[in-house]
Amino acid sequence: MLILTETIFRIPETDNQQKVFFNRALHNSMIWLLDKYCQALRKVPHSWGNEVLSPAFENIDLGTRDQAFANLVSLCNTTRNKCAELDWYKNAGLDYYLKGITNLPDVSDYWTMSKYAGAPSFPSSPPATLPAGADRHACMGLNACKNQGRTLLNDCAGQGSCSTALSYNPADENSPGIADHTCHVLNDCAGQGGCGLYGTAAEQDNPAGNECRSLGSCATPMNAERFSSDGPNRGKSVWLRARAVFKEQVWPELQASNPDLPDEPPQVPGTDDNPDLFKYGPTIEWIEHEGGGMTACGASGMSGAGSCA
Repeated sequence: MLILTETIFRIPETDNQQKVFFNRALHNSMIWLLDKYCQALRKVPHSWGNEVLSPAFENIDLGTRDQAFANLVSLCNTTRNKCAELDWYKNAGLDYYLKGITNLPDVSDYWTMSKYAGAPSFPSSPPATLPAGADRHACMGLNACKNQGRTLLNDCAGQGSCSTALSYNPADENSPGIADHTCHVLNDCAGQGGCGLYGTAAEQDNPAGNECRSLGSCATPMNAERFSSDGPNRGKSVWLRARAVFKEQVWPELQASNPDLPDEPPQVPGTDDNPDLFKYGPTIEWIEHEGGGMTACGASGMSGAGSCA
């Protein structure tokens, strides 16, 4: 039902299709299937007393949005096959509702990851070593030179695919971890802090502008969904602010040493079909589409990337 709700906003607004989809998908699944299925369960008595069946409300992982419907259909069909000859199942009419669930709209095509075809994948860990002279940076598009990035392949400063920042273990300052840092103050070096949700107003207005180890604000990379919780950028995109700071503070210095650079940082390239794919930074969907992932502090998942363990 959550996926059906989200899909409403991907249905074309023309020809009244959003309303039709709402009625056929969300309204149908909620009122005429799930509700009635739960009512039917409560009419099935246990054999040992007056109790009846009821929904368990357990969490079941149905997979990603493009896989969830197929997995749900498989679950329903397995239940139907196992219970088909049971009298209580047939008498309660449960098969009707489970069959109805399998006939709900399949919206997997709206959630396939094909839009990332041709885009670089997200390596699970930052590179352990960088080319000579390269500096580590906090996120996509903040690299100061060609071929500085998580994949080490890009054509220009400002086009690196994602962060190369490292974490460090507060219990052992001589052993930085070969991984992104997950929260406030866990960055390994200057210029590697993320931003958003945690940190002072000044820190949040200057993402990746930290001057030293353990002064960085929030996790890396700065996923596109993250927003500042304090300061002049409050409620706005952390990544867009980071790119603005990069343009204002870093780009003029780079141009001074390399006059061939364009007037402003070039856009991070997307794909042939979607050149604006990374216009607002690295999305969690892109980070996770090939099995990658990240963890960032944030109450109730407000960072867009889960929460601290």
